[in-house]
This record gives sequence, C-alpha cells and structure tokens, in this order.
Amino acid sequence: YVTVETSGSDEKYRLMLEKTFFIHLLKLSMDNSINKQVQASAKMFAQSMASGNKQRQNLSDSYRMHFHYMSQIYNESNKEPSTLKIPSLVKMPPGSPIGCH
Repeated sequence: YVTVETSGSDEKYRLMLEKTFFIHLLKLSMDNSINKQVQASAKMFAQSMASGNKQRQNLSDSYRMHFHYMSQIYNESNKEPSTLKIPSLVKMPPGSPIGCH
C-alpha cells in the first residue's frame, strides 16, 4: 500500500476515501462467515493501510492524524475484536444524484 500525499480539497477527498475503504476492509477482516483467504487478505491490507505513516517521512499534519486514526482502530481490532465498535459510514441520501436522469 502506497500513499501519495496531496493537498487542499484533493487531500480531504483522498483521506475520506481511504478511511471509508479501510473501514470496509476492517469489517471484512472481522467477518468469520467469509472465505478465510479473503478474510486474511483484507486483514493484511488493512494492516498495511494502518501502518502507512511508518513508510513515509515528512507527512503533513492531516496525514499523520489520518494514519494515527487508522492505526488506533486497527490495534483495537486486534486487542478486543468482540467489543470494538467500527465507525459507521454516512449513508447516501435517497434519490438519484442531481443531474442524473
């Protein structure tokens, strides 16, 4: 997993997407009803994402906080998986996006 640091609104959008993807991976890695290989792959990729700050130096404050957040959630998932509350994701509002017919 490699992070490309961006700035401004691109950075905020990228961090939001990475967090969303990370949360989905973490949920998948904790789902005991799925194929064990898929579960292991999701766990490995989530771990890679959570340790992203160790792979790069001179990260912006936004990126350091981003990786710290993911690292904390990942570590909690290893310590107490049964009591971990994975953050819920914001649901899309009902209806088609504006301009889509």
